[in-house]
Amino acid sequence: MQAARRQYTNVLPGNPITFSLRNPELVQAIDAVIRSGTTRTIELHETLPSETRDRVIVAPLRREGAEWFADEGRQLVVTMQSLTELKRVDALRSDFIANASHELRTPLASLLGFIDTLLGPAAKDAAAREKFLGIMRGQGRAHEQADR
Repeated sequence: MQAARRQYTNVLPGNPITFSLRNPELVQAIDAVIRSGTTRTIELHETLPSETRDRVIVAPLRREGAEWFADEGRQLVVTMQSLTELKRVDALRSDFIANASHELRTPLASLLGFIDTLLGPAAKDAAAREKFLGIMRGQGRAHEQADR
């Protein structure tokens, strides 16, 4: 409850939530649940005052023995789960994988170029072979040192 009060300072007990949170997707979900009586789940993305993402579940609060459509005192339960940190960590992981993949591809492409040269034009050239193997060893050691 405290976290919700901190996150949604405009939402006040007793006031309709649509007065405080003017997100069209949320209003549509609430209207849809009121009309249909079925639960809806949406994801809200706000950029102001800071970027946040929330999973919102809007569900009818059913009273025992009361028909949803005949009941004038219909009530909803709106549950909000913050996805902000989860999305941030997911973006960090994705960036890390992209960077690591790039860092691996560059030396591997260089290594494959040397191997192709040694198998092709320099196959019988001892001086070229020694030169390229020396470069490959140096590159391997440089990357080994960088990983430490």
